[in-house]
Amino acid sequence: AGAGPAEADDPAEVAEPVGGTESVAAGDAALFEVPPGTAHAVRNEGVDEIVLVALSSRADPASRPADPPLLTPRPAVPAAPPPSGSDRGGPPPPHAEAAPPATDDARVRVRRRDRAKEEAWIRRYLHAAPWGVFAFSDGAEVYANANLFVYDEEAHALYLHTARTGRTRPGVGQTPRQVVLYTGAMGRLLPADEALEFSVEYSGVVVFGSLRVVDDPGESERALQKLLDKYAPHLRPGRDYRPIAPEELKRTAVYRIDIEAWSGKEKAVAPDHPGAYGLPGPPIPFEVDAS
Repeated sequence: AGAGPAEADDPAEVAEPVGGTESVAAGDAALFEVPPGTAHAVRNEGVDEIVLVALSSRADPASRPADPPLLTPRPAVPAAPPPSGSDRGGPPPPHAEAAPPATDDARVRVRRRDRAKEEAWIRRYLHAAPWGVFAFSDGAEVYANANLFVYDEEAHALYLHTARTGRTRPGVGQTPRQVVLYTGAMGRLLPADEALEFSVEYSGVVVFGSLRVVDDPGESERALQKLLDKYAPHLRPGRDYRPIAPEELKRTAVYRIDIEAWSGKEKAVAPDHPGAYGLPGPPIPFEVDAS
């Protein structure tokens, strides 16, 4: 998620990451000694839990405590019918029913309640977010993949895809894995009269869920078409490009994240906040000045 400056009103807290998650920021993880087998002694309220797990993964797996139990899932509810007209993906398959995301899950409890966002905001954010990072562990290694994704509101799920080659597809394996996805944005830097008071605008969503490979060709095709519709809404299959072909599905790994819990957080100040300024990101292509 990236490290951000400490909050002025929380001098005793660790640095707050730009996405608004609550534990130690990924960029500051090396500053903390995490004894082997104690990763879950740290509050795991964001994607930075993955960093802490990685730091303690050198210990003998048999000596580490078991993962904390999840909340009892809510009863499954029927998926809402898809909207008519624009949804060319067709209705979700029968197994697409899912429990509504839990907002009282300790994994996503936001310390700064004044910055926490409601579920309607989270849904809109996931629809609008251009990309995210999903991370999981196969028990031996930790994987993080920055990728495009699409939010299927009817199924309470996220869909992503990669090539079948590479490390992600074998890492996911054949059984569902616990996963965390983070998506966020950084706004302006907020200078102050004291170093401790410097801050930053941000917004972000953290999603916890169950990650699995989609094996059904029909669901895979619907998910890929939803991705195309999100990122190229002005283009239509059969009119502007050749539709998805069966042989292409064989080369593509499609993943589904069934959402179990999520949180959204935002810090924004007035447009005329004194001294606020933007920090440009690296250009594409990124080139290093040889001089």
